Parts: sequence; structure tokens; C-alpha cells
Amino acid sequence: MNGTDSFEQSFVAVTYLLGRRTELLSGLSSPGDAARRAAEKLSVGEQSARARSLAALLVPLARALEERELA
Repeated sequence: MNGTDSFEQSFVAVTYLLGRRTELLSGLSSPGDAARRAAEKLSVGEQSARARSLAALLVPLARALEERELA
């Protein structure tokens, strides 16, 4: 996964976390496959499945913040 994919997945995850449940790709000019897959995972299934998907998407972001790669 490249930097753009990581950014777009993080964008989708944080957008969802902040309460937007629809149009998760809104704000990305040309969302790639990684962003589309992330949005799909957060848009289907039961709440528990979406919560697991969200957690999995947020782990790399949390690691990057911890390592100060995003500072």
C-alpha cells in the first residue's frame, strides 16, 4: 500500500468516526480502490462488523501518530 492509499483509508475511517455515515468518499478528488474498499466495509453489514472494520482501519493511523509520522 502506498502513501496515497494509506491517507485515503485514514480519511474514510476518520470521516466515519466523526459521524458521517454516507458519502464517505466526499472530499477525495479521485478516490482510489483502497478508499472505495474502506467505504464499502463501513457501509455494509451489521454494526458489529462495521465496528471491527473501523477498528482495523484506525490501527495503522494510530500507529503512525504514535510514531509521529504524521506530525
